[in-house]
Amino acid sequence: MKEKRKQIILPFILVSTGFLVIYCSSYWLVFIQLKLFDFHDEIFGLFIPMAISAFLTWFYFRKKLRLLDMAAKFKEITLFISFVLLMLPVLTFLFYLDEETGELTCLKNVDEILNNKPTMYYSIEMSSQHKEKSRLFVGRGYPGRGNEVGIGCYYICPLTNEGDNIHNNNIWIGTMFEEKFSNRLLDDKEKQEKLISQFLDSSAVLYSKYEYKTSFLKRLSNSDVRDDYMKAIQQTNLLHDDGNLIILIEQEGDYESRAGASLWWTVFFIISSNVVWVLLTIFVKLKETKRNTLPKK
Repeated sequence: MKEKRKQIILPFILVSTGFLVIYCSSYWLVFIQLKLFDFHDEIFGLFIPMAISAFLTWFYFRKKLRLLDMAAKFKEITLFISFVLLMLPVLTFLFYLDEETGELTCLKNVDEILNNKPTMYYSIEMSSQHKEKSRLFVGRGYPGRGNEVGIGCYYICPLTNEGDNIHNNNIWIGTMFEEKFSNRLLDDKEKQEKLISQFLDSSAVLYSKYEYKTSFLKRLSNSDVRDDYMKAIQQTNLLHDDGNLIILIEQEGDYESRAGASLWWTVFFIISSNVVWVLLTIFVKLKETKRNTLPKK
């Protein structure tokens, strides 16, 4: 048991905790505190942690599992679970860092955004949303291993000072309606397209009655969501500067509760990951090491 703790259990605890602390500290320093880069959120907020987790699982913990006398199938399952256990605490805490460190700027008019330093959140007292200039981009995704098709309707319109005509086309406000539809191999594709068409029509009706609220807005950073809204803006005949676009979307709740329970979920995931690893390995015996013995004379 002592040997197993030393070679199997303790390394996972140290690596999982170290990965969480080192990566999240680096992320906070480089991207939040110093703001050295402005990459897509998904790169360092999702794909890099996934890649590191996969690297550690395959090149480090796979070797550790070779020390255990376990079936090949169980070893594969344990490796996949290890990959998920390493990744989840990091992703949850990165979300917490982004939300908790985001500043709120309270404004009376929309144009004041341009005269203040950029922040993640805004509260605007007075504004005009020019819905007659709205445009729509329809995005498609395939979650659930392609068994579903997700349709997102991204509506966006110019946002100006109250009563102003559209004179600054670089500040926009958007909202999105989404729905999922079955996309299994044997599904009737003609029926699927009909249901999607009905959803698109219903989203247009919903948007025509929709009223934007500007008490708690989020400024979109580089992300796939922002790209989808930009595709809607590019369909307008209004002059705008793609490099300086400010896209705002409404947020649920209030500023104080923006991070939700993500910190507690991080604590839960890091504790659970270590507990699950112990349970997966503690009942499996270590392989017996073969010792070379000298032949008797």
